[in-house]
Amino acid sequence: MSPSEAALTTVESFFTSYRSAFERGDIAAIEEHFADGVHVASDTGSGVHVQFVPRADWRRVIGQLVSQYQALDVATAEMRSLQVTSVSDRLVQAHVSWALSSRRGSLIYEFAAAYTLACEGRRCRIVAVAHDEIAQARRAPRRDQETADRERS
Repeated sequence: MSPSEAALTTVESFFTSYRSAFERGDIAAIEEHFADGVHVASDTGSGVHVQFVPRADWRRVIGQLVSQYQALDVATAEMRSLQVTSVSDRLVQAHVSWALSSRRGSLIYEFAAAYTLACEGRRCRIVAVAHDEIAQARRAPRRDQETADRERS
């Protein structure tokens, strides 16, 4: 079912805030975009890893991802496309195509993610995510540390 204009605006605002938190490397702000527990399905390139991550463990996972982004010199996360489908008045599915770029604007890699969001009023939280980021990151050309250091300066 197509989302209402208000629901679409709420979801767009949610992902703008989520993207911004990642670009700042703000672990606490990123964590606030998730429910108390999250179902995660990850295409690793060699298989699919499915897990339920309780909130107590999620901060560590987010911290690892932020550290990886910093090591890759990710400066921007561009939301190239967003498709939203309402499941109910409070549940939506959002498919996002992301592009991660360095400070110099070089594309690092692209990936897709499908999110299930629980939305109450103007606040949404991620309750499940399926993504191919691990597979895409593994396929991306590796930059040596010297190149990364040069791009940062």
